[in-house]
Amino acid sequence: MKGGGNMKINDEELGIMAEVASLYFEQNFSQQEIADKLYFSRSKVSRLLSKAIESKVVEITINYPLERIMNLEMKLKDIFELNEVIVIKDYSTTYEMLLKRLGNAAAQYLDGVIKDNTSMGITWGQTIYHIVEAMNANHHKNLRVIQLMGTTESDNNSAYDAPELVRKIVDKYGGSFSQFYSPLVVENELVRDSLVREPIIRKVLEEARQVDIVVTSIGHFSSRKIKAWEHHLDDAGYRQLSDKGAVGVLLAHFINQHGHLVDETLDQQVIGIKLEDLKQIKNVVAVAGGVNKAKGVYGAVKGGYVNTLIVDERLALGLLDLEAKQ
Repeated sequence: MKGGGNMKINDEELGIMAEVASLYFEQNFSQQEIADKLYFSRSKVSRLLSKAIESKVVEITINYPLERIMNLEMKLKDIFELNEVIVIKDYSTTYEMLLKRLGNAAAQYLDGVIKDNTSMGITWGQTIYHIVEAMNANHHKNLRVIQLMGTTESDNNSAYDAPELVRKIVDKYGGSFSQFYSPLVVENELVRDSLVREPIIRKVLEEARQVDIVVTSIGHFSSRKIKAWEHHLDDAGYRQLSDKGAVGVLLAHFINQHGHLVDETLDQQVIGIKLEDLKQIKNVVAVAGGVNKAKGVYGAVKGGYVNTLIVDERLALGLLDLEAKQ
């Protein structure tokens, strides 16, 4: 048995967990029926089921509904001249559930376009995390995964950071990866220029500009909520960006509703590929959820940085509404 969180579960207990889990999940016995059958207390059965899940004796897969809204997909594809659009139906779920459903939709799409020897560049964050979690490769491919920009500060959730996500993708698909050994945002252009001259960083930047597929999300611009910049911008800085028309964040670059950079000086503090680099990449896949991101996504699309769009129904309608107001 486990003791103090450090002792390993022995084979006998794993076997009991498996038996209890089989009775409950596969044979539809109630917890009380299992308790009676095995001469356990009901509370012990409950504890064994919890341990079975915690120890991965049981792994639960939830198939989230991915009903698509074809008429919205066709409208967005036509209006914004995109190669591919996926719009999932809105079920008025929590934002966390929405991200999981978008992650599933994006993972399914990517599995269909990833070929042997494909190179993929990824960003970071909660949305990308859910995409990577949903990936379930049918077979290994010689995938090359490239981190597109530097790493965020360590006090953020490490599970959402690019280095961890890069490794997880390679674990699932097989292949190799390249990472940035640098922060995402530095103090000024001089520091950035010094770092990008380092051979190990310069090499990753060159690889990042030549990937076949980019997988990214688009952040909503709101004061004091931009993780990449939270230690580099004060309230006055956010107000200035807002006054300049910032509505979204793409690869740590602030954009306005037309897709233009809003601050060239700040942009020089970012270590990673530039927005203009995205226009040279075959397939830039943007995944986003929530109508509050409509202006940012609209700017990314109008700027010509996105080829494939995967969004929810409300965000799709928000994009059409913005276009109608132009």
